Amino acid sequence: MAVKAAVQEGVHVVVAAGNQNGDACNFSPAAAPEAITVGAVNDAASKTSYSNYGGCVNIWAPGDFVISSIPGGRYRYMSGTSMASPLVAGTLAIHISKHIRSAGSIPTPAIARNLLLESATKGVATGLTSQDVNELIYAGCDNMPTEK
Repeated sequence: MAVKAAVQEGVHVVVAAGNQNGDACNFSPAAAPEAITVGAVNDAASKTSYSNYGGCVNIWAPGDFVISSIPGGRYRYMSGTSMASPLVAGTLAIHISKHIRSAGSIPTPAIARNLLLESATKGVATGLTSQDVNELIYAGCDNMPTEK
């Protein structure tokens, strides 16, 4: 209910699928159809052993052994769909920013979601079920300067 209400108010919502190696549709907020639900893959683009999966997962992103900051200015490697979902949220923010520059307006959550999913790399993730989408996050580097 909270996710639906937020999206209806124009808030862009990205959530972790969960780490029970179960159907994400059985967990909240991953089951909310209005959310962008993120599953985790490893560096070989294979579903991790812990990531939830299924028809409620909208996109996959790296979530295994991600460098994460911890108190005291240190870091450690962490794994989970909570490591994958910030990458998707950041990529969504890039799409929102590009849309604002090109269209002059903030996209609705539905438009931003479509921009995100359209840019995803299709068909490269492995270890998925027949109910899973096979869309891997693509953050893009299209505007990077080139070396001369």
